[in-house]
Amino acid sequence: MSRITRNFLHLNCPACGEACSIQSSRSIQERGWDGLVQCRNLECGYRGGVQVSYGPVHRAKIPRAQVDGQAKLQPGVRNSFLRILCPHCTGVCRVRTSVQMIPAQRQLYVFCQSGDYCGYRGVVFITHTDRLSLDLEGNLREIPLSPDVREQCQLEIDLAYEKYQPKKGITK
Repeated sequence: MSRITRNFLHLNCPACGEACSIQSSRSIQERGWDGLVQCRNLECGYRGGVQVSYGPVHRAKIPRAQVDGQAKLQPGVRNSFLRILCPHCTGVCRVRTSVQMIPAQRQLYVFCQSGDYCGYRGVVFITHTDRLSLDLEGNLREIPLSPDVREQCQLEIDLAYEKYQPKKGITK
């Protein structure tokens, strides 16, 4: 009896070290991220964006580079997991093994498993790029806040500042 095994890819949380789950979709990619991560430790609450970048190619039969770098999900594809797409034939790559090199980055060794097998084998990096949640303890200074989150925090700070300022024209 054959057993199907899946390599569930995770990235360690830069705040607490626990595993983060990775999700991706077309709407996430339209915002500029390749995927979103969320810490599985409920007390931590870390959320952030990740970027997929391609490293050295170990082997490929027909090296055809993509014009725009990395292919994105096609319209109509509905999935919530991160797809590593082959840079040569845009087929789906499978993760052979992965290593967490530093807290903010994971190195993946992948191979193409498309039907016409282009023979691509290479290295892919998944890197934390920006945070979508605040870090109250200040442990994540090397990972900047997302521009959207930074703007929202600034608005909240401005509103709080205005709320506690003395009103002009009121005299006792």
